[in-house]
Amino acid sequence: MNRLISVGIVIALVGPAPAMCEPAQAWRSLGWGDTKTWTSQDLWMNCTNPTEATLVVSFSAPPGVQALTGVDLNVDFCTLPYWLPEWWQFELPGGCRNGAMTVSADFGSGPSTHLDPWGGNATIQYTFLPGHMSPVRARVQISVSIDPGLAQPLTANAEYYAVKLIFAAPSGPCIGCDYPACFVINDAMTLIHSLGTAFVAADGYNNYARWQGGQGDCPFIISVAPESWGRVKSLYR
Repeated sequence: MNRLISVGIVIALVGPAPAMCEPAQAWRSLGWGDTKTWTSQDLWMNCTNPTEATLVVSFSAPPGVQALTGVDLNVDFCTLPYWLPEWWQFELPGGCRNGAMTVSADFGSGPSTHLDPWGGNATIQYTFLPGHMSPVRARVQISVSIDPGLAQPLTANAEYYAVKLIFAAPSGPCIGCDYPACFVINDAMTLIHSLGTAFVAADGYNNYARWQGGQGDCPFIISVAPESWGRVKSLYR
């Protein structure tokens, strides 16, 4: 009897094996003005008197990113069912929005909810591609770089700003402000650092932002995140 009691005590003390902790996923996020809450994903513009709007891109850092020297990413947007209106034609010569979009990695004036990996020292290159894959879509290809001597390591799982897209207020009437639009990061973001490259591919359904209500949950999103495969398949049914 004593032996049986002793065995029971040992089992109670050992208990179940602890669960293995899985590494946190690196997320991409979009938001109007900031990416601190899900409410930042919607912007309703007063098209009678439109003002400047800023779309912010941030990401949570994967582990092992040493001396971040650059980020490459694409921001896509869609005005389905309408063809891309003049409001979003930033490279149309003589258009009411020609040159009205700029891309910046200078967060000195905010927002400041997350960490700034650039310190105002980054260089931006970007290309606007209207009609990308479809007349209702466009793409902004963005590359951010910084001198390696100014690069800083990233803290795993901490949230960092990547870039912000700034849409200036128009100087006159412009067709398309009231059209619903949806912005999304469809592709993985590439982080370039001293040890190679890392990728930020998960989204958690916060890798999009809507203008004037967008199109529901932005149905043209095709996520590269494995957990979103159900949504990918639904697009082809």
